[in-house]
Amino acid sequence: IYKVYDILMSKDIIESINDLKKRGVLTANALEDIQSINLPRSTYHATIIPDMAKSLFDTARKYLKKREFSKVINLLEPHILEYRQSFQFFYILGVACLYKGDIDGCEEYFKSARHIKMNDVNLILGQAALFLKKCRIEKAIEYCVDAMNLEPEKAYAKKFLKLLEKY
Repeated sequence: IYKVYDILMSKDIIESINDLKKRGVLTANALEDIQSINLPRSTYHATIIPDMAKSLFDTARKYLKKREFSKVINLLEPHILEYRQSFQFFYILGVACLYKGDIDGCEEYFKSARHIKMNDVNLILGQAALFLKKCRIEKAIEYCVDAMNLEPEKAYAKKFLKLLEKY
């Protein structure tokens, strides 16, 4: 911690933080310690958190595209406390759980994402798919209709609703 404090007090603060981040020295506890030093919010928030999140989320999306859902879950779950206010974090985890068949995990992560961002159409459609997997057809239809009301031009909602008509 003292090393981190000494580096933060130097002139090259952003370069030092990025270097520590690349070497994996900064952890959740170190970030809390940095925040407790009372640096201007923009110093640590604008340089550390978005960069870390971007690379983490980019990696998670690559695994999703490759349909490596267990890798997504294993990559993201250790960071739950760090990203407890991140909609994108919980949404990606929920999608990975949905495809893996972990209904309870999917439900929990989608619920966390919903607390952060209520009216995201993709999340609502993800929850509709979850309800379909749980054989709660009426609830799935309700969520599809909600998604269509939020973004009528969204083709996914219309296609999903047509699929639900079969049930």
